[in-house]
Amino acid sequence: MERTAEDVENTKPVTETVGRLKAPSSGEPGRTHAVGLIIDYHHHYRSMFFMEMAKRLDIFVAFTSPSGLDRQGLASNIPLELQHQTVTRYQYERVLRRPWGALVAFVKTMYVVLKHPAPIWIIHGYSNPACYAGIVAKWLFGCKLIMWGESNYQDHKRYRPLEWFKGTLLRYCDQVHVYGQSARDYCRWLGVPASRIYIVQPTIDERPFVPFLRCRKDPGRRRKVLYVGRFSPEKNLPRLLESLREHREVFPRTGLSLTMVGFGAQEEELREFVSSHAMQDLVTIRDKVQPGEVAKVMSEHDALILPSVQEAYGLVVLEAQWTGLPVAVSTRCGCVRDLVNPANGWLIDPGHPGSLQRVWSEIERCGSAEWEAKSRAAVATAQAYSSARSVALTLAAIERWMRPDASQGLAELAAEGGSR
Repeated sequence: MERTAEDVENTKPVTETVGRLKAPSSGEPGRTHAVGLIIDYHHHYRSMFFMEMAKRLDIFVAFTSPSGLDRQGLASNIPLELQHQTVTRYQYERVLRRPWGALVAFVKTMYVVLKHPAPIWIIHGYSNPACYAGIVAKWLFGCKLIMWGESNYQDHKRYRPLEWFKGTLLRYCDQVHVYGQSARDYCRWLGVPASRIYIVQPTIDERPFVPFLRCRKDPGRRRKVLYVGRFSPEKNLPRLLESLREHREVFPRTGLSLTMVGFGAQEEELREFVSSHAMQDLVTIRDKVQPGEVAKVMSEHDALILPSVQEAYGLVVLEAQWTGLPVAVSTRCGCVRDLVNPANGWLIDPGHPGSLQRVWSEIERCGSAEWEAKSRAAVATAQAYSSARSVALTLAAIERWMRPDASQGLAELAAEGGSR
């Protein structure tokens, strides 16, 4: 493919010294780091991702939500020199409610950006005011700007003025890193040139799941299906319970059971539905489990179901596959085109009234050989999505700016991550 002027500009090295040769950052004020990251919240699955990056690149991470650090235990996983909390819990909560809170978040983060210069800044999304410090850094100093994006066209209701703003912002970025195909297509729809979009794959912290990674045998007649996530309207959970009730009416001696793990606004509604329809023998609703317990809970079940009508990605699907579970996933989840196919699970069409009943029937009727084949395929999918490989793909994209011969070695870097 012929290279454009934009491609030539983006492959110019930012500096001659950044790259995998630099040691992890010491976080000293004034030191020029290879890459700075402004992250508005922390998921537990990102901790290993950051540590993998720190092994191979001099990075500085500015977390703007200390509540995320407390909730997910990040401080015990990430070296302290990679952390900088730019906003207090009170101020972060105010960001969501008051304009002055947003200004505080931006000013504090801008101070961090000036104190810890970097030729490349990565921001997470556009909704957090703190991330605009990275945009200003690009405008003032000409540094490169990368956005991590997870959205797809179906995960929220879309409003034309907001989509125009988002498209303008994304086109201002030098690169956009996305999880998968649906997010890539959404960015293209917003007008981002294909040459700037990189699929870096989703990542979880797979360490808690590796001990439970195995190909599952046919569970027999009793098949325990698991849901893990929020109890909120976009998850389509009332319809999930209704479809299981309808399945029991057709098959009164069904061997299926459903465990729902999570929390949210619909919890009481779901409990009331189970009680009013006498489904206590079929459905168990558990409180939210700690991140370290998710793998064990998954290992005690036979399949995962995610029937959402809106879902940016659905990393819980990848977590389930790391324990060898076949998965039943809505076609409106961002992950479905990357992680799910008839070989490793079942597809749910939330727009079709009978789709969930069909999936319940297929889970119950699935034969031993087919069940074990789906589990093997799930394991193979999980192993292709390691955090090391995700880091390798991220660094491969960043390397375009770091070396004149960056086009050479990108494949080797990605292959290195995939083989770990």
